Amino acid sequence: MAGMARRHGTTMDWFGSIDFSNLIIFLDELYNIIEDENDKKEIKLTSIDYNKKLKNYDFLINEIEKLLNLSSFSNKRLFLSLELGKAYYEINEVSISKKLFEDIISENSKKKETAEAYYYLAKISMDEGFDLLIIKDLLEKSKSERSSSKHGKMSKKLLNKIELLEDIIDVHKKKIKPNQKFQTLLMALYVFKIPLDILKNVGYFDISYGTGGG
Repeated sequence: MAGMARRHGTTMDWFGSIDFSNLIIFLDELYNIIEDENDKKEIKLTSIDYNKKLKNYDFLINEIEKLLNLSSFSNKRLFLSLELGKAYYEINEVSISKKLFEDIISENSKKKETAEAYYYLAKISMDEGFDLLIIKDLLEKSKSERSSSKHGKMSKKLLNKIELLEDIIDVHKKKIKPNQKFQTLLMALYVFKIPLDILKNVGYFDISYGTGGG
């Protein structure tokens, strides 16, 4: 039955962009008709994916919290908890998302989901004050959790960019008074007189870390 939903989306793509809003309506109607529990579960998970594409974060939060209370979704708890944390992050409920990500890494290890949770915790740390030691530690843990995963690779790439920028900062730092300190990499543009083009080249302004997480 869920395969029907996928075929429906593929057919629409032949003629133009997929209308996820109508697909969600279709899935809701289908869910109420079918009886097979596995099909019903797959429909719910597909609906979550489509609502993510539409950035329906309030709906996602409400829906995922309901699913987490159902025994039939117990084997999807890690996935759902991660998606819940990401949805809260997207609506700037950072303290809630941070707690969810921390719970994920405390209860699980060596999974692609924990690699992603560490990556999001690094993003939150960037937003909260840009402590490079904390950020690098979180990215290193993301990489070590599952280096072959999407977010493990993203963490490795971001670590390389940060290390390159640190090298640039060290060079420019020698040109100012020793007692002057910086708190964020953004200050490098003003305090250390690093040209904006250089910062762009090492990727600080091109991290693209707010694009859905996967």
